[in-house]
Amino acid sequence: MRIGLNALFFIPNELDGLGVYLINLVHHLAQAAPQHEYILFVSKESKQFFTNLPSCMEVVVLPVPAKIRPARVLAEQLILPFYIRTKKIDLLHSLAFTAPLFTPCPSVVSIHDMGFHHWSERFSSFSSLIQRKLIPAVARRSCHIITMSHYAKREIALELGIQPSRISVIYEAYDGHRFQQMAGDHRKLAKSLTTRYGLTKPYILSIASLFPHKNLEGLIRAYAYLVAEHGIQHQLLLVGHKRNAYTRIFTLIDGLNLSDRVVLTGFVPDEDIPLLYALADVYVFPSFYEGFGLPLLEAMACGTPIVSSNATSLPEIAEDAALLIDPYNIRAMATGIYQALTDQSLRATLIKRGLKRVRYFSWYKTAEETLKMYETCLQKS
Repeated sequence: MRIGLNALFFIPNELDGLGVYLINLVHHLAQAAPQHEYILFVSKESKQFFTNLPSCMEVVVLPVPAKIRPARVLAEQLILPFYIRTKKIDLLHSLAFTAPLFTPCPSVVSIHDMGFHHWSERFSSFSSLIQRKLIPAVARRSCHIITMSHYAKREIALELGIQPSRISVIYEAYDGHRFQQMAGDHRKLAKSLTTRYGLTKPYILSIASLFPHKNLEGLIRAYAYLVAEHGIQHQLLLVGHKRNAYTRIFTLIDGLNLSDRVVLTGFVPDEDIPLLYALADVYVFPSFYEGFGLPLLEAMACGTPIVSSNATSLPEIAEDAALLIDPYNIRAMATGIYQALTDQSLRATLIKRGLKRVRYFSWYKTAEETLKMYETCLQKS
């Protein structure tokens, strides 16, 4: 079987959840079924990124920049089908929401969530147009849809009018080599790491881009309540790209007199992230909306107690391995964080449950289930 993997969206120096999905799926597909041939279609920016791949993987670079989204979308619709035909692809899997509407082979698309439907203000006018018109059309024309949670599946079926039988839930996973409990040799790195990020006290951690739906403003207000009502000494560490909301968040921190307590890191190298999880006293995930919630698995694997929003897919992914709170209720969030900081029995229970829960997820399992879906799709076609 010759499988085409549409990765035109990928920009190596802007690694996000979609990039994590792509990189890990490509790697584990080759491990799980090296007898197949995989043709990875990428943009110009990715030419140097995908090197040293196994022999079953071929990289095809299209002459289009991923950063210029209108050009990339046009290339996906007009140029990619030509490459698919030339490379004699048996099945195309587009890994991030959009795909060619017309292909000479069965087409599968990964629609990770319906966040674009609920939080359209975070996107440009062109992106909003693509999301309103192209994604629904792609969903209707695709042989099959992959999504990352049962919550997302219900939303896709309802909002896009897709039969549930045409949607498969295949969970994402985490990198078990990178994310794990802190060993003795890691402790030697702790002091230099905390110094680098201006951490002088124990800290509460949240990792998220500064988009409104991530609800970091709610977390900051809950933290202010904890400082005022309980006198906690912990710092609050917010890790993530400084998006358009940065100015508003910075103003909120300043207005609450928390400038010396809240640390906004901006971009953090990948190699620092696991240790930041492991050193945190609590990880907080206050999001209003998530299609999966990968940071939950990463925090669990690092043995960090979690306080999580009870919204959308997060209870499905966390189950009983996180203390679930209402993200719209600031006091409830503050109470949950305080319990996770001070109740030693609760902390031990959350850590134990997290380490057990995270073992359910693996990228190899994700790849195996994806391959089974490819085979089913080809049989039906």
